[in-house]
Amino acid sequence: MHVLSLASRRSPVKRHLALLLNSLIPGSGLLLRHPGLWPAIPTVGGALGLSLLAVALVTNGSPTTIPLGWCGLTLWLVSVVAATWAWALMERRSSRDLSAIQPLFREIAGFYLTNQLPAAEKKARQLVILAAAEPGAWRLLALVTRAQGQLVQAAKYDRRAARLDLARV
Repeated sequence: MHVLSLASRRSPVKRHLALLLNSLIPGSGLLLRHPGLWPAIPTVGGALGLSLLAVALVTNGSPTTIPLGWCGLTLWLVSVVAATWAWALMERRSSRDLSAIQPLFREIAGFYLTNQLPAAEKKARQLVILAAAEPGAWRLLALVTRAQGQLVQAAKYDRRAARLDLARV
């Protein structure tokens, strides 16, 4: 299961500091907490937008630099929206409560081992709701549904887990 691996990959940068940085230079806080290529896009856009805005402000408002300032401001605002959306997406995915997930694993295992498959499936579906971005949760649901003879449904859940694995690479 990959539930714990997500918490161990996160950067030690505190959430509040990262959120402040994310507000000033869009995407920078996101980049610190979740390193990768796509969080860098709003960071570069926001820095470029602020640079264009600074150039326009420093050059005393000449007719050629005023559009440059508006372009910089627009680029910065678009980057703020993109970074905020990405922040919400990434932080929502990684903010799982392990104290709620771990007991579910034990319950599912207990039901599965005692051949109480409908109860195991019900709990596995609860697990998928809590950890929808985790391939291991989908594989566990596939295991339980396969044990009940629902092969088509199990294959669907296995494909979902494989897609989630590919998204992590």
